[in-house]
Amino acid sequence: MKVKENNLEAWLVTKISSLTGVQEKEISVEQPFARFGLDSVAAVSLSGELEERLGTKLSPRVLYDYPSVKALADHLSTLD
Repeated sequence: MKVKENNLEAWLVTKISSLTGVQEKEISVEQPFARFGLDSVAAVSLSGELEERLGTKLSPRVLYDYPSVKALADHLSTLD
């Protein structure tokens, strides 16, 4: 199920923008999710959408263990 990291980064930026109201161009892939106001409710929602998109079960802590778009995309791109 390898996913392309850059496609996943773009998808994550769009989703975070949608969940937080922060414009996509203001979301740096290196900054922590918390900087954009992504709270625990939004993180659970995002995690659920990621599971559906990737077709795999993710740890409930995945967004806390990989707390930026870049870190999360890097991690998810290595999953089989």
